[in-house]
Amino acid sequence: MDDFISCPLCDGRGTLANTSLQRCARCHGRGAITTTFAPHTQPVLGRMPWESACPDCRGTGQRYGPAVVACAMCSGHGTIPRAAIAVN
Repeated sequence: MDDFISCPLCDGRGTLANTSLQRCARCHGRGAITTTFAPHTQPVLGRMPWESACPDCRGTGQRYGPAVVACAMCSGHGTIPRAAIAVN
């Protein structure tokens, strides 16, 4: 089961305005960022790379520009937590 679903207010666009997407500045459109860490259990290995989804674009590689008004429900992400939807 996915943790996030498409925002019902903006249909997953992240904004209510008609604007185009831009490449995410943090991950450069890759949708992932690479960081390094030093494992405490085996310091002999040195620093190891770790890749994870970009927190700014949530792994999509695209974002709306800063001048665009973000959707009030999803804060511009285009997705909301599944738990935010009330079950009748």
